[in-house]
Amino acid sequence: MSVATKDKFWAATAYLFGVPALYLVLTRPVGVGFVGYHAKQAFYLWLYYALIGLGLKLFVHWIWLYWFVPGLETLSNLIFLAMFCYAAFCAGRVLMGRTF
Repeated sequence: MSVATKDKFWAATAYLFGVPALYLVLTRPVGVGFVGYHAKQAFYLWLYYALIGLGLKLFVHWIWLYWFVPGLETLSNLIFLAMFCYAAFCAGRVLMGRTF
């Protein structure tokens, strides 16, 4: 299946930044074609990232109300970095034209 470079670019930016995923989900048929499929995937990915991030930050602040754990903020930042690296990995796969 040959995919246009423009479609690959839109799908990759949806994975990298999240806001284009929301735009693509709202303006195109969801799940139809290469861009629609990846826009839906990227939208859910960033939705889960937002929920995980909010839960993680609330958990860290809740723990810090009772105990000070020195490396907890660094650990949460590493988790955020790992989540962004996975999004970048997904964007790279999309730029190669692969569907997963």
